[in-house]
Amino acid sequence: MTTSARLPSGMPVLVLVAAVVAGIGVLPLALVAATAVLLGSDAGGRDWWTLLLIAPPVLELAGIVLLLTRRGRWPLVAAAAASLAVTGLVLGMAARVGQSVGVWPFVLVVCPLVAAVLAMTPPAGEWLAGRPRAGAAD
Repeated sequence: MTTSARLPSGMPVLVLVAAVVAGIGVLPLALVAATAVLLGSDAGGRDWWTLLLIAPPVLELAGIVLLLTRRGRWPLVAAAAASLAVTGLVLGMAARVGQSVGVWPFVLVVCPLVAAVLAMTPPAGEWLAGRPRAGAAD
């Protein structure tokens, strides 16, 4: 068993940091999703892909809950992949209309990727594997 910094509850500090960083990462993803959904399109309706932008912040929040309840860490990886897809979508749309967006879309990816990497560390895996099972005798 590796030795790592742990909180009094036994949770590795890396797990708490992953949850906090993921929580910070929800904000820009939710802002992009809300902006796209609320603004709609030129025709007055919403394009189908704008509703897909709601998935990354929801996945990120679900990943935080599942990580902190010791149920799994893969939803944070899925959220990081979804945020990469959103960043690609933003960059693709900007290129299509001929606008330069600089490095700002990458802000959408930084926190989810860092959270996923921290959640995939060995101390986090050991902590998740050691959770009490339902119905197990104490």
